[in-house]
Amino acid sequence: MHIVPKNPYSIFTVFMMALIGCAIFSADTGFAYGPISLVQQIPYGDKWAHAILYGSLAYGLGRSFLHGQGFLGLQRAVVWVALFGLAEELSQFWFPLRTVDMGDLLADLLGLGCAQLALHARTVKPRLH
Repeated sequence: MHIVPKNPYSIFTVFMMALIGCAIFSADTGFAYGPISLVQQIPYGDKWAHAILYGSLAYGLGRSFLHGQGFLGLQRAVVWVALFGLAEELSQFWFPLRTVDMGDLLADLLGLGCAQLALHARTVKPRLH
């Protein structure tokens, strides 16, 4: 039994999930610490964070867990992360410190689009003429 996964993207994906989980907890409770407080000082920092975090999660998930399924598996990774982002955004209806923001969803889509382009570039073989 291997404790350390053979694919380094698995570790990256777990790290991104933990980082997003900490950011969600911080936002839900109003407890800003470390990187979260720095992001709040940057203009549109939360939007940049959404794009980077969700795009990175989709890329890592696509490269680690779903890579053996080919291009369709990579697309599934992007769809799963998009659904997670939508669920997380809609869950904000039940938290008094949070507001549902279409800008956050658009930033998620920007990050997912970049991840999809990067995943596509990694799977398509260049044609030599």
